[in-house]
Amino acid sequence: MTKKIITGCTGILGEALVKRFLAEAGDDIYLVGRARTGHSFKDRVAEIFGNYLDKRVRAFEGSILGDNFGISSTDLRELDYIDEVWHLVASTDLSADWEKARSINLVATQKAIDFAKSRSSKLFYVSTAYVAGRREGVAKEE
Repeated sequence: MTKKIITGCTGILGEALVKRFLAEAGDDIYLVGRARTGHSFKDRVAEIFGNYLDKRVRAFEGSILGDNFGISSTDLRELDYIDEVWHLVASTDLSADWEKARSINLVATQKAIDFAKSRSSKLFYVSTAYVAGRREGVAKEE
């Protein structure tokens, strides 16, 4: 059984990925995200993954910009050991304020790296389509 924590689960890609993981047997899935006006993060997750919530899926309200994703110290104890960190949060709004985009795309990614390192977890990072600029062809990771 693999323990995975996932950011960005309410986005298009995140929702599809979590549903795919749920179709496979056995993994424990921990989701982290923020509340929105009038809706707790757990409520948002329940709308998408309702039947699995509290069985194979746990929702932790936090902030991708905080240390340990802003998860409370009580909840953090449950996450002492995590096999995989899946970081899917990104700002893809090309008209977004520079500081907001920087926080989401750079600072939050560093926080995900720090979280994975602190638990010796594998990190899976999904970036936006916009980071390669005007480059054409294959962009190898070197």
